[in-house]
Amino acid sequence: MDILLSPHHLHRIAEGGFIHIDIDGGITKLSADFKPLGETCNPFPTSLSTSILSDDKLTGFWIDHELLTARLAQIDISSQLQPGISRADLRLALNSGENDNIHVRGAEWSHAMNAELMAMAQISEVICFALWKRGIYGIDLEGTELWRQESVTWPELEGLQRAEEIVSILSEGENFRFWGKGGGWALISPQDGKIVGQGILEMPQSVDQVFHNSVGGWLVLSSHSAFHYSTLDGAPSHLEFQGPVNHANWDDEISSWRITGWRQDAIIGPHPKYELRSEIGVFVDRDVDGWKVLDNSGNLSSHMDADDTVAARD
Repeated sequence: MDILLSPHHLHRIAEGGFIHIDIDGGITKLSADFKPLGETCNPFPTSLSTSILSDDKLTGFWIDHELLTARLAQIDISSQLQPGISRADLRLALNSGENDNIHVRGAEWSHAMNAELMAMAQISEVICFALWKRGIYGIDLEGTELWRQESVTWPELEGLQRAEEIVSILSEGENFRFWGKGGGWALISPQDGKIVGQGILEMPQSVDQVFHNSVGGWLVLSSHSAFHYSTLDGAPSHLEFQGPVNHANWDDEISSWRITGWRQDAIIGPHPKYELRSEIGVFVDRDVDGWKVLDNSGNLSSHMDADDTVAARD
């Protein structure tokens, strides 16, 4: 399978299939075996840096750093996607002072933003996100603000460069769990945004991404490393990579995390293993034929066989 532009992210659709988002913000619906179901559509002419999908509602943050414009909007992906204006027309509109009047085409709601969104997650009917140096916010499914709180801080990490920058927000049970670049975490109530728990994970490196599974625990990605914590107060399994790690997914059948990244795949769990690949893996998930990797060229290939791999050095 070939996709026209390099993938930025994939969302699995509950009833089967995927939503593919490319590096330019183009959205394509894919079947359960990763085949395009229609044309790629750009509802807004910028990249789509952060997005979540729940019940056919795609909530995303569109941003253009050069034009200094951004939108937070929600699209119903079960409906026909609508192409937005061109980037040239967006530039003209911005130059004429029309920033607040140009929105994501076909969106159920769309807001002009003046700060960068760092991470986002959803629990039930509350969407929570963190804005750079502006704090954390909770909105409902109609895009209406429910609450706002000051940015999460960890006094022990003060003075460490970028340590309090939010890199991930995860939905864990009844609360959101925020993760900072310095290893700090905080449980946030979706009702009012207040902190209900807080701590710091002792990490030898800064945190880039965090994945969670109720059975598999936490997988913390840091540059060329992956750390698997069954519990946050326990010792992790550690796997080193030859380049950046891009994505991971929990495999119930082998009780392990499947990982892909810079010309390398891996399995981390009871028996960590790795395998080289020719391209850069961007996303790993299971389709109708087994576990697959979507690479940076838009090609699909199999993830490693759990029974036929080279053991990794822990």
